[in-house]
Amino acid sequence: MKKFQAGQGGGKTVAGVFEVRRYVKRHPGAIVICTEPTYPMVRDILRPEFDRQFAAAGEEPLALYRQKDEKYVLWNGAEIWLRQCDQQDRLRGPSVAAGWMDEAGQSPYGAFQILSGRLRQQGYPHLLMLTGTPRGKNWFHWVFEKGERPQGAPPYIGDVLANATGEEPAVFSWGSLDNPYLDPVTKALLAACYTPGTLAYRQEVLGEVVAGEGLVYPQFDFDRHVRRAPRTERLVQVVVGVDWGWTNPGVMLAVGLDSSGRIWALEEVYATEQGMEWWAEAGKRLLARWQASGLYCDPAEPGNIAALREGGLPARKANNAVLPGIAAVASKLSADDLRICPGCRHTIQELGLYEWREQGGQLVADEPAKGNDHAMDALRYAVLGLLEPRRSGRIATGTAERGDG
Repeated sequence: MKKFQAGQGGGKTVAGVFEVRRYVKRHPGAIVICTEPTYPMVRDILRPEFDRQFAAAGEEPLALYRQKDEKYVLWNGAEIWLRQCDQQDRLRGPSVAAGWMDEAGQSPYGAFQILSGRLRQQGYPHLLMLTGTPRGKNWFHWVFEKGERPQGAPPYIGDVLANATGEEPAVFSWGSLDNPYLDPVTKALLAACYTPGTLAYRQEVLGEVVAGEGLVYPQFDFDRHVRRAPRTERLVQVVVGVDWGWTNPGVMLAVGLDSSGRIWALEEVYATEQGMEWWAEAGKRLLARWQASGLYCDPAEPGNIAALREGGLPARKANNAVLPGIAAVASKLSADDLRICPGCRHTIQELGLYEWREQGGQLVADEPAKGNDHAMDALRYAVLGLLEPRRSGRIATGTAERGDG
């Protein structure tokens, strides 16, 4: 069993694809499952890297990709299956020789459990690899961590492996800037975008596990709060939170309230350097897809709100009271009444990095740091937009039993 942990651009996916290709070359007829947290990541990250490496090695004609089955069939009878973890039940059933979870820290522990039980194709050495950037102390951390652990944390996998094979997992960790093949411009941008010493720099650049001290939302737990969207008929109301951006990202976040009172971050649009026509179209798509009642927008740009209204969108000023908004989000997280859908990747990332501002080595009370706050602002606007009319009695909620859909 192998774990590759690194920062952004550290080459984890490149290494994982290389290891899978090497495995199937050595073992004709083997089946290997490779996963990403969501299908767009399979489409945009996993498959392009496999295609690139097959082409670079002159093996492209020998690795046929079957779109219908989402798998490569190789010249020696081996197969490489590409799957998504937000539909983890699709991992059940097949017996495979090896598995690889890319961006494992963004995938549910249940997907890891299911995939572990699939390593049973006879006649092959079984291998399980995990690659990713840490996402706090979730299962991706605890599975490889010896010693004391909090209640509910998964067990250390090394003890089981040592008893069965005499070997513990191989763990490799490095920072983004350690990658000699990473473009110098990308390295410079990483160094410019993340302030050294901050939680974001330590996690996203150094590839360290960070959690707890200084976070605005220490209540956020990936394994607990990231879930698939409920059925649309269970949603009482949906609104869209909007945070403006140009060089910094702009965000539109569809957020819904279900009939049990739970709030869901359903879908995000996260982009830089896009004009108002582009954002108006994005807003129309979200409104239509989720039957949203309106957009709650950062009031700092009244001209942008007016432009959305002129385009026929129900846009309004959001409540931009920072601390009440944070308190509302935090209370929902603590009560397990806020869930984030796996496709909201930037929202998930920011929840694990949003921190209080630091000055002179001390945290500044009640003042969040700038950066990693774009989706967080949109989430605040939407949550307050849902809760404030509900508190005044203008939204009626049902009595359906709570569940994850």
